[in-house]
Amino acid sequence: MGDLFALQADITRQIAIALNSELIIAEAGRPTEHPDALDYILRQRAVQAKPPTRDNYAEAISWFEHALARDPRSVEA
Repeated sequence: MGDLFALQADITRQIAIALNSELIIAEAGRPTEHPDALDYILRQRAVQAKPPTRDNYAEAISWFEHALARDPRSVEA
């Protein structure tokens, strides 16, 4: 039973990784009114894909703050 749960978790993880990559590609191709804000959002997502550390978390927050400064109405940021 434990192997079944491990297999399910692994499959779920692989699907999440694949979807995340596809979403980033789709977002990069979408036109935006504030390309700088989108650039910062995509940089944040790249940092978020790294292992979770205190420094990476701080960097991700910084990118979101930059994005919000460029486009305060951005839902994504």
